[in-house]
Amino acid sequence: MTQPSTANPKICFVDEANLIPASWLGGLSSIQYEIGGHARLREMLSAGTLELVIITLSPATPDETEACAALSELADQHYRGWVVPCVQKNLRAPGPLEELAQRLGLRVLPPLELPSSREGLQRAVNTILEICSRGAAAKISDALKGRCLELWYQPKIHTGSLLMKGAEALLRIKHPTLGMLPPNFVNRKDPQISDFVVRQAIADWKCLYPRVGHIETAINLPIDFFRVQSAVDSLCQLLPDDRSFRGFLIEIDSTEISANLQLAGNVADQLRPYKLAISVDDTGEEWPSLSGLRSFPFVEIKVDKTLIVGCSDDPSKRSVCRHIVQLADTYGARSVAEGVETWADFLTVRELGFDLVQGFLFAEPMRLEELVQTCWSGRGNAFADEAAGASRLPDIIHQALLEGERR
Repeated sequence: MTQPSTANPKICFVDEANLIPASWLGGLSSIQYEIGGHARLREMLSAGTLELVIITLSPATPDETEACAALSELADQHYRGWVVPCVQKNLRAPGPLEELAQRLGLRVLPPLELPSSREGLQRAVNTILEICSRGAAAKISDALKGRCLELWYQPKIHTGSLLMKGAEALLRIKHPTLGMLPPNFVNRKDPQISDFVVRQAIADWKCLYPRVGHIETAINLPIDFFRVQSAVDSLCQLLPDDRSFRGFLIEIDSTEISANLQLAGNVADQLRPYKLAISVDDTGEEWPSLSGLRSFPFVEIKVDKTLIVGCSDDPSKRSVCRHIVQLADTYGARSVAEGVETWADFLTVRELGFDLVQGFLFAEPMRLEELVQTCWSGRGNAFADEAAGASRLPDIIHQALLEGERR
């Protein structure tokens, strides 16, 4: 049996529903544990560092108040460990609970299915502790060998026409026990990750184009990828030797670009002849560092979701977004609002002048085959209008937009 990665890790089970028998907890070897509601959780947080909080969810009320109170308590105490929802078989943790955890800045693992035995609970807890201890330093080579890494795709939508103008390739890692893990479990600066992203995106394009036509694809790479002198040449040699290939967007984090403006600019110039361009990703409060440049070699600025979520009710967020849109317009670049989840926020970013939006309001990230099937379906026929160079979303989206405008 795999043992926990650290000596005597401390865990708290928030189990108001009494789904975990006390006898099972007594069998957790080499683990310090406590059980109780969020009041007991507060005591543990003040007494020392917790490594893991497991919150059980009742089948009758999976979004129960106690679980939300526990998450709020963790956020108030600046908890830096991991949170795991524990659910009974065939019951998935509710979206609102996960969304609350993300809004509070907590690190949440995919839901753990409630084990059927004490031994099963021991194995599950040890597995979680092992993963948590490795964090971003997880053994990527093991994931690659086990074919655990995947690229999923999330559409980018034109705010005016509601046409799909492209899709961002997002890295996913699938654990054999816990399912899909959050992206921060892999070190995106690892060269093996960058190599996987490039090669898989190219393979996906070769599969996608003959079936649904061109869809502008964006991939994520760190600025460190281009510090190797031969990086650009090596990347371009991998590109398809096909006249139909129209290139990729390469998204690089805004903070990395701001700290390496000369390198990023040089790379953008080198990539241009190969139908590759750079998008400034996750732009936030550091946006002024991008202003006042003599030249702007980047084709797109994406605004981080922290500035987009709730912008309809937050004047300060709208002000920052407006400045970034004006900056993009000044340089002739596209502006993209990330993390659009409500119609109110969508109508706001459209009014602010964003060119594109991306977020759960329109589509969640999906596997390549799901994107293909979507394009083959009635909904997908609207996605893939290559003659227009874009794809139209379902009529229901247009109807909802009109209803939002009326409100």
